[in-house]
Amino acid sequence: MRFFLLVLVLLIASEARPEDDVISKTVLGLHPDLAKGTQAMQTGDFEEGIRLILRGLKYAGSARDRAAAYSNLCAGYARTGHFDTAIEYCSQSLELRPDNWRAYHNRTYALLSQGRIEEAIHDARTGLEIAPDASLLHQILGIAERLGSRPNVIPD
Repeated sequence: MRFFLLVLVLLIASEARPEDDVISKTVLGLHPDLAKGTQAMQTGDFEEGIRLILRGLKYAGSARDRAAAYSNLCAGYARTGHFDTAIEYCSQSLELRPDNWRAYHNRTYALLSQGRIEEAIHDARTGLEIAPDASLLHQILGIAERLGSRPNVIPD
């Protein structure tokens, strides 16, 4: 079941369009490590992006900048399969900026990858209250709802 969930979530991520980019672009133009880390993630080098953003995080001055960096770390850790760490960073981002729909999407992705379907549904719905036109949130919510409606199977 876990493999099935991961495949579905990865399919969603692979269908992302540029306007739905789950990696926040708000850190561009700040500290060079934050900008380079974001760019690395945008090109698929999540490990390098994580390394650079962690190094540059101490230079993120405003709450908005830290929230964007945390959201980007969440995306990077989720894409590298470190779902608990991803969820922690998304939660930190949302503490600073509860209106960041991308952090809700990223946390939904991590929760769904762990099979935490009800929590994923809640986060996707919360994100959609903020950004009702975010197609990635609609897609991941649809998958989570379909998975949540499946009956549990008990082997004999």
